[in-house]
Amino acid sequence: SNIKIIYIPPITTSSSTESLYEISGYDLLKFLCLHYLCSQNQPQTTYD
Repeated sequence: SNIKIIYIPPITTSSSTESLYEISGYDLLKFLCLHYLCSQNQPQTTYD
């Protein structure tokens, strides 16, 4: 299965690149975590 990642930075009026980097980094990390969990044969979910 081919997974295409298309990330479009949010349009903000702020000129701070650090904010955009933190947001994009968080989104990317969250995506990688979800992809990792979904790719596991035996997902370890401990939801109460």
